[in-house]
Order: sequence, then structure tokens, then C-alpha cells
Amino acid sequence: MRHPGLTVRTMAPVLAAFALLALAYTWPLALHLDEVVPRDTADPLLSTWTLWWNARVLPLTAAWWQGPIFYPAAGTLAFSDHRLGLGLIATPLLLAGAAPLTAYNVAFLLTFVLSATLAAGLAWRLTGARLPALAAGAIFGFHPFRAAHLEHLELLAAFWLPAVFWALHAWHRRRSWAALTAVAGTLTALAYTSGYYFFYGGVAVAAWVVWFERRSAPRDLLRLAAALAVPCLLVAPVLWSYREVHAAFGFTRSVTEIEFFSADLADLAAPPSMLAVWRLPWGAVHPERALFPGITALGVLLWTAWRWRWHRAATPTASRAASARRLLLGVALVALAAAFAAGLTGGVAFALGPLSVSVRVAYKPLSIAAVALLVWGLTSSPVRAAWRAQSALAFYVLATAGLWILALGPTARAFGERVAYKAPYAWLMLLPGFDSGFRAPARFAMVAALTSAVAAALALARWRAHYPEGRYRMAAAVVVGLALADGWIRPLPLHTPPAPLELPAALRADDVVLELPSGVIEDAAAMYRATMHGHRLANGLSGYHPPHYVALSEALRDGDVEALAGLPAADEVVAFVARDARGDAVRDGLVRAPWAATIAETSTHRVFRLRRAVQRPGESGSPLSVAGVDVSEAGGDAARLTDGDDRTAWATASQRGGETVVLDLGRLVDVGGVDLALGPFTAEFPRELAVDHSPDGSAWTTAWQAPTAPAVVASAIATPTAPVVAVRFTAAPARFIRMRQVATSTRPWAIAEIRVLAP
Repeated sequence: MRHPGLTVRTMAPVLAAFALLALAYTWPLALHLDEVVPRDTADPLLSTWTLWWNARVLPLTAAWWQGPIFYPAAGTLAFSDHRLGLGLIATPLLLAGAAPLTAYNVAFLLTFVLSATLAAGLAWRLTGARLPALAAGAIFGFHPFRAAHLEHLELLAAFWLPAVFWALHAWHRRRSWAALTAVAGTLTALAYTSGYYFFYGGVAVAAWVVWFERRSAPRDLLRLAAALAVPCLLVAPVLWSYREVHAAFGFTRSVTEIEFFSADLADLAAPPSMLAVWRLPWGAVHPERALFPGITALGVLLWTAWRWRWHRAATPTASRAASARRLLLGVALVALAAAFAAGLTGGVAFALGPLSVSVRVAYKPLSIAAVALLVWGLTSSPVRAAWRAQSALAFYVLATAGLWILALGPTARAFGERVAYKAPYAWLMLLPGFDSGFRAPARFAMVAALTSAVAAALALARWRAHYPEGRYRMAAAVVVGLALADGWIRPLPLHTPPAPLELPAALRADDVVLELPSGVIEDAAAMYRATMHGHRLANGLSGYHPPHYVALSEALRDGDVEALAGLPAADEVVAFVARDARGDAVRDGLVRAPWAATIAETSTHRVFRLRRAVQRPGESGSPLSVAGVDVSEAGGDAARLTDGDDRTAWATASQRGGETVVLDLGRLVDVGGVDLALGPFTAEFPRELAVDHSPDGSAWTTAWQAPTAPAVVASAIATPTAPVVAVRFTAAPARFIRMRQVATSTRPWAIAEIRVLAP
């Protein structure tokens, strides 16, 4: 349905209304656009730097990928979301002379305005009514999920999602080339604004095509397929660059990490801590899992379902189909009973005729029950009637439920307990991009926020035929008010960004700046200050950190300033050490270091030039065979030390000092060194290592002892995917080699692979 009054002119008041609401929602941010940063000083400053870099260098060029952070790593822009689509807002402001902070804050405000306005436009097109459209805009533009991610600009920028579906419905209605162009354009803009929403929203787009286009002529399907392929082709080079960079650094998302950032069914009742109204004691423990959707959209849908059936003329179910559905219901009930018994008793066994069945874990029968109930529900008369009629309301309701299920990740859980053998997201991970590229399935909640908003608008539009006009308007106004109350936040925290660095005269134009001490907040501050001084940075903050910076940060956290000696020796790294309690220890260490020289003193920092790098390990002979391994601590399977697989590791619980690994070579042989491969476990390097050898296992000679951080940093720079602790010593005959970890750290000591080398 198309409302004849839906034009740019009639949408202008809607845009203005949501702009005023956004200003109130974030007040008093609008008064301090160039002075403060909202929510915190980590991710917002990362986004500020990224928007600045996108405006400073021509996007998609080779130079653009080489963001000047994490020196000397290459391809650093691919370590995080590039946010290039937000350049449509930020770049004109930056080129006009606006401060990077101003550009960020304007983009931040517009994510609310545009999300609400475009969701309202989509709902207006579908309902032909203004009030349901306003309700959809209020639900989506100020959804509670946004309150959990106020610091994540790329997640707030979901405004292209409603634009995509607006274009799809325009195509479904008119079959015009203009609509196809809009489909391709909005999807491309979505891809370049947020990779998460391109992939996660793409699932909803695929479902939309199946629901609405299955009866289309082959010619129309081919045209739509071509339009959907265009964004994939346009974004493919960027995705390929990401893939190449990630492969070069060994970046992956483990299943454990993906499960951590998945939702729990209970999280649907867990409101973000920033909400003003819904401040419940059981709020989500992690912002990624704060999936509370508010009560408005669900309340509208439940009220509509109770008062009026979606399709009154539902076709009766054939007797054979009805029997099959009753069988499905019976299977579901039996499986639920088995799951309950297994959960209550820890295991249950029963006989089904000649078949004996035992159930030891509840989630397997729960999976059977869930599948049976799903098929039972989808084959019901109302759903079948909605499918035949291509009901928009039914589609957006079912899509919301499906997206919530996908938000549960590969291992669906309820109240911490596993409830599925293999959740739908696990099957989605078989597709390219979903396998390891994204770590937060819970972010499906933003796509579900849109589909629930549209479903609520479609349901609200049906009220008009059943209520007097005045009562309908009042009810719609209450819905809009409740939607805003659901997502309204407490006063937005505003933080003053760090002051610019005082640059000494001795600083050269090509020098690399390193700010110490490091940390999430400090690294974000360094990136923000880089937008003012323009120097390359050894610091950095992103979704991924290069292995050398992981090792460097871990060493500095443990107070090991020697790790800085692992940076390249080009006489170009200048360390700015803060004059505060944390910086004092770093400063004292650099004062004592013969490879660091003070070049300036400022009111806030002491400035050092770093002049030495770690010597590369000497050449060694071929690896020697290992007959046996003995470890002092059962930190996993010791066989992993020599299994030839760098993806597995033996590890201790922590580093307390005194942990040992003893290798038996089986015979007396000349030994010249040891390589401890770290694989992906760069943070778990031994803080200080001693290597002893012995001909008989009783008399030991210490051949080498030193902190390993400098060598690990240097190795991770040279070979990011295969960093090693390389130990070389004067050749000596030995049968036994003993490695002793003699320092302390809360981190484990991990060894992915160990190789004993001949001279």
C-alpha cells in the first residue's frame, strides 16, 4: 500500500520530530559537539580516529588500508570495522574544517534521527498511516538495544536496514528499475556502514525474498537476483582485503569467543544498565547480551492477536495433515518429558517397544522438542493462510522470532543451561563470512528491533478499523509514548577527551609516537591525539590487535619495560611517558635502559627516543627428536608440546615461578638452541625463561636465562602467525633439556610446539 501523502515534504515533520527527540535523548551533547565524547573514551575515540582517517586518505586505496597505528604492522584498517559508510556524514564536515570530535558527535546524533525516520518511512509505506509509522520510528530509533551500545557508532548506524526493506517493498509493488537501483544502493550503503548488519540483515533479506517473491516471474527473480548481487560484488574487494590481512596475522574468532558473545534466552528480560525506566536488578552482565526489547512492540502484537485473528478465513487442515501435526505435538511432549527427567535426575532410560532409549543430557531431547514444535507451529492454519496471502504482518512477526533465535549463537542457552544440540546459528556458520568473521550473534537483536517495529506498526494500523477515530489516535499516541519510554536512557555520560600532546622540538616529522603507559583507554586517547599531531602511532585499539602488540601490552602490564626493545631499531620510535603513578615505573625503567635516551621534558610527559632492537636469533641446525616429555604442572596434555600442531598448546594455570618442562632426547647429542612456538597464544609467553641442559638428568648447567618479551615482540613482528621464543646458546652435549619459568604473571605459560635444535 502506498500513502498518497508520503513525500519528502510530508516526511519533513517526521524527521524534525525525531531530531528533537534525539537531541533530548542525548542532552546536553548538542551544546558541546566539539568538547565532549558520549558514553566513554574508548570506542568513541576509536570511531573518531577512523572517521578522521577516512577523510584524510582516499578510501579503498592501498594507502587507506595502512592506517598509521600499531607500528610497524601493515593493513591495520582491516583490524576493525572501517565505518566508511559513515563518511557520507563525517567526511564533508571534516573537509569543511570541523574537528574530528564534532564530526563524530554529529554522526552519533544522526544515527538516532535517520534510524527512526527511515523506519517510520518503511512503516508508512506498508500501512498508509502516519501514527503507526511514528510508532515504528520510535520503537526502532530509540530501541533499548541501542542503550547497550551507545559507545559503538557502527552498531548505532542501523539506518540503512529500514531503507533496504523500503526498497524491497517498492520493488515488490512496482517492479521498476528505480526500485531495483534502490535495493542495490541501500544494500551497498549498508555493507559499507556496518559489516554486521550487511551479513545479519542479509539473513532477513533472504527470508523476505522467499516469503514475498516466490511467485514472481522468472524474469523478475533474475532482475532481483542481479540487484542483490551488485552489493556483493561491490563489497567483495573489501572483504577480500580483510581476509588477506586477517590471514597474514592469524586473526580468527574461536567458537568459544562466539559463544561468549551470544545471547541467552533469559537475556530477553535483561535490560541495559543505561535505561531510565527499566532498571531491573537482573540486568545483563554484559552489554552484548542486553536483549530486552521493551514491552511496547510485543504488547501491541499480543493485543492484536487476542482481539483479531490475522486471517479469519483460515483453510481447514486435511485429516492426514492434522494427524501428522498431532504426532508432532506428541513427539514434542515426550521429548520435553525426557528432557525434564534427565535434568532432574541426571539421566533417564526407558523403552519404546523393543527400542531402549537413554537420555543423559537434557539439551538433546529439548532440540527434538523445539524442532517438533516449530514444524507444528509453522504448519498451523493461521500460518499457512498467512504464507499463501504473503501477509506482511506475519512475515515480520516470524522474522522477529527467527532473528531472536539466531541471536542465541551456535549453542543456544537458557539461564546458562544448554537447550539445543545445534542451534540455527551453528548451521549459518557453514556460510562464508559467518564461520569466523563475526563474533557477536547477539547483534541480530538490532535486525529484530526493526522487524518487531514494523510488525507493531502493521498491527497498530489494524486497530483503526475497530476503534473510533479519537480512541484510535489516543491509543496510537500511547503506543508511541510507551515505545520512547522503553528505550529512554538516564542522562548520557559525557567525557572530556584528552588534551593534545605537547610536541617537543626534537620530534621529527617521520617519528613514530608511542604513548605510555598503554591500555584500552590510553590507546584510544593516543589515537584521538594522533588526529591532531598526525604522526604514526605504535599504540592502537581495534577489534583485533596484532600479535606483537598483544605481547608488548602484556609485558608492560607486568612492568617489563624491556619489551620495548623488541620494536624495530630505526631510531624513529619516540615514547611519551605520562607523569603519573602508572607512568613513573615505565619512566624509571627507560631511564635505566641503555637503548633509550631522554630527548625532552614537557608538563605532562617525559619523552624518550628508543634506539635499540633485539638481535635476531642466530642460525641453528635441524630439529632433534624428542623421546619423552615431563612437566611440573598438569596444564593440559603434554603431548601437545610435540604434536606438530601450533593451534594446540600445553599451558599452566598462571606463572608463579618454578614451572618446568623437561625434554628427554633419548641419547647424548650436541644441542645449540630451543624454539618455543607460541602459535596463537602470544599473550601467554614465559615472562622469564631459564634453559638448562644435562647429560644424565642429575647435574644441570644453565645455558641461557633472560626475560623473553623483547624476543617475542620482535618475532611477532617478523612472523605474526608464528611467533617463537628463540633461545640460542653455546653448543653442548646433552640428553636432557630443562626449561624453567622463573617470573610471575597472572597469565598462563603456554607452549604450542617445542623444538630442540642441533648447533
